[in-house]
Amino acid sequence: MDGQPARFRAFREERGWTQRDVAEHVQRLAWAKHGDHVGVNADMIAKWERGAKGVSAYYRELLALLFGVEPRMLGLRTNPRGPEVAAAVDDLSRGAYQLLDHLGPGAEVIRTRVVQVVEDQVARRRTLLTVMGLLSMSAEDSGDATAATSGTFDDLSDRYQERYHSSDPVALFTVALAHLDAVSAAARRTSGREQMRLIANQARSATLVGRLSFFDLDDSMAARGHYTLAAEAAHEAGDAQQEAAALAHLAFVPASAGASTAALDHLAAARVALASQPHPLISSWVDAIESEVLANAGEHMAALSAINRAREALSSGAVDDDGPRWFDYYDATRLAGFAGYANLLAGRYDAARAELEEALNLPLAAAKQRSVLLSDLATVHYRDGELDEACRIAISAVDELAQAGYATGSDRVRSFLRLVHSHASSPAVRTLNERVSSLN
Repeated sequence: MDGQPARFRAFREERGWTQRDVAEHVQRLAWAKHGDHVGVNADMIAKWERGAKGVSAYYRELLALLFGVEPRMLGLRTNPRGPEVAAAVDDLSRGAYQLLDHLGPGAEVIRTRVVQVVEDQVARRRTLLTVMGLLSMSAEDSGDATAATSGTFDDLSDRYQERYHSSDPVALFTVALAHLDAVSAAARRTSGREQMRLIANQARSATLVGRLSFFDLDDSMAARGHYTLAAEAAHEAGDAQQEAAALAHLAFVPASAGASTAALDHLAAARVALASQPHPLISSWVDAIESEVLANAGEHMAALSAINRAREALSSGAVDDDGPRWFDYYDATRLAGFAGYANLLAGRYDAARAELEEALNLPLAAAKQRSVLLSDLATVHYRDGELDEACRIAISAVDELAQAGYATGSDRVRSFLRLVHSHASSPAVRTLNERVSSLN
């Protein structure tokens, strides 16, 4: 293969094109021929020319069309992926690149890394929905982040936050993972106050990737690693509130495996971190998480006591204090959702119904959280002997999941389906099963 990539470079130089010119031509061709937004850039063209990276059949076709030759004449090293994996790359690429196009010009600092994350994820796992894990980039891939400032990364993080409820979770995960690697590389190349800002953004980014891993994509192992990284980065940056948030998120991981003692230990560590930078809203959220852990462990009175502490903490804060800019996943409405769940598991169905109905006053865009609340409310109605109404509400939960995939919401719907399994012959349950089948 030595020397063959030079044939590709010769075709480019014959036309007087730069590597960037070739990348832009390929982008236009992909759009004209397939309606695809692709992330080809000059760095990728350079790797193809050096033979450092294989070229998929998709790009070989576009390059051959661009230069008006048979693909084999370009002398490019082929990518060994089979058709199924190549299709997965195309699907993942399309979603990630479309999201990039909507994030504004600042997203250019992570475009190269998004390309690399897409390629590495699919090659590692061979399946689209299990592409989790911290991926290291080579040093030559890191140049796109060196010129970016902490302000650029913070602005991008704000945009991810705005799109969390509406974006495809796999696409957002891909972009957020690329962002995490880019900001980590940028932090290594600077010092002083700017470095601390970048490390604080690293904590924020790692928390988001952890949330997507755990709540959206059902990968507890990946979530654990990202939350741990977030806590370490926040501690390094002196941001105790972000450290507390990462540790509290980490509690969900052992809790999901039934390890309530380990989960409570993480929450205790979160409170220790928060003691140096107290905030009533974050304190309330930590208490609310404790209520969920205790409720799942069958300690119902302790869970309801935690709800009361969460309400006291919330009422102790200023009315207009919404917390740090990154803390948008908890408020009085979300607390009502935690309270509804604790009352449901305690068998207090009237109280659970009232709390969950209040919690459903979420914005319509919050489809993910609504799917969970509706599933819990459906369970309340079933426990009260209202099978038809319970199934109607559960169908609404499925409709919310159709708008935004969410592993946590899917788990609650499956729990409800198990609950009504003995009524499988009833029209209401049959309709629900048909709706769930159409979603899969």
